[in-house]
Amino acid sequence: MAAMKRLILTVLMRAALVAAVIAVGKPSAAAAQTAGGEKEEKAEKEAGGEKVEELPRVEAVKEAEVRKLVGRKAVVSGRVSNTHESEKGITFITLEGGKFTVVCWKESYGKFEGGSPAKLYKGKTIEVTGDIFEYKGKDGGSKGQLEIKLREPGQVKVTGEAAGVKEGGEKGGTKAEEGEKGEKPEEEKSEGKPPKGRVDAKKYFR
Repeated sequence: MAAMKRLILTVLMRAALVAAVIAVGKPSAAAAQTAGGEKEEKAEKEAGGEKVEELPRVEAVKEAEVRKLVGRKAVVSGRVSNTHESEKGITFITLEGGKFTVVCWKESYGKFEGGSPAKLYKGKTIEVTGDIFEYKGKDGGSKGQLEIKLREPGQVKVTGEAAGVKEGGEKGGTKAEEGEKGEKPEEEKSEGKPPKGRVDAKKYFR
């Protein structure tokens, strides 16, 4: 009888041991789901279909809409109306409307072609991506200047070139302008000389 009990106990212990080994080797449902998600993400990246977060887009001239995005990452677009580089080496790129500024510190200049971004983007229409914040300055006014910190060229996309001005201006001009330059009008040039072709001699020989 005792031998039978020992045999049964041994069998039960082996069965429990086998079950434990199987449980360790088999992942849980949550682990399996996580692994599956990682595989799908990896497959998307390898296929070039990596999902990119769609950022809000706003025009710099629409101040109220830009203010709603303070503290968030967004894409702000507009024409560069003014650029300034301070003595401390800080570049300020103001977009049309004057309510939004792109700020770049001197330590980032080396990343931009030609150095200062002020010269690089002057007069151009751009899209700049970054976290929007509000700079109120020392006076702490109710409404501060809306800004994005520019750290690298990848944040900026040029969508429109600056309007070019032809060197030396346009050629030609009006007759009055030509007269000012010392050229006689056509009527003055022909005065005192008989015109070509058939004419009335009485007008010239009296």
